[in-house]
Amino acid sequence: MRRIIKSNRRLYDAHLRIKGICPSPPTKYDDLFVSGFPRSGNTFFSFFMRSYFPEKRISTHYHVFAGVRYALSNQVPALIIIRDPVDAISSLLVKDSKTSAAAMNGAIHDYIDYYSRVHQTPLSEKLRIIKFEHAVSPEVNNVLALSNWLGWVRPNSDISPILRHVTARIDELVSAYPDTAKSFTNEKKRAAKKEVKSLLSGAAAIREANEIYEKILARIEKDGHSQFDRE
Repeated sequence: MRRIIKSNRRLYDAHLRIKGICPSPPTKYDDLFVSGFPRSGNTFFSFFMRSYFPEKRISTHYHVFAGVRYALSNQVPALIIIRDPVDAISSLLVKDSKTSAAAMNGAIHDYIDYYSRVHQTPLSEKLRIIKFEHAVSPEVNNVLALSNWLGWVRPNSDISPILRHVTARIDELVSAYPDTAKSFTNEKKRAAKKEVKSLLSGAAAIREANEIYEKILARIEKDGHSQFDRE
């Protein structure tokens, strides 16, 4: 049932509303949809892109493959971020303070389900996949390749002021809304994450998650469809 809900945009929206969460799925009017498993750099990267291209409509934080399917069906470019499964899942569990075996297994299977669907989707001119490391540390050449893919005109070639602006903006959000601090790392969370990562490494299902991760990275390398991984 969980998989069915997450594979259907309308069912997922209804599920979120029942939980008291207002869904924000991609629309056909967007210029770009940024997606990925939670804790994969979605916030930082979308902040960066919106700051660098303020005139563009960029949707994000709709962490189910139904959003990717909807974007592609409406000819909206989709950029998917992929992070090492143990890192992404442990970060999510610590953020949500849910480290039970059930929560762990649920998160692993959500990762597998999401990226299995990504792996099964043909890469095209409307779909790109990038690594987490490139999403949270954008470089000039990467941004140039991305803007070329999207056909967007870059305001300038210096991204340093934008990176400083994004960092300052995130700091402002944490100060203004203390609840958002749980999304960012500190010493206590690093220690908790280390413990969770150890537990995850021993989970039976994590092997499948790792296999999907490696397959996608290999596919990126082979097909040359990641604008961030290609010279």
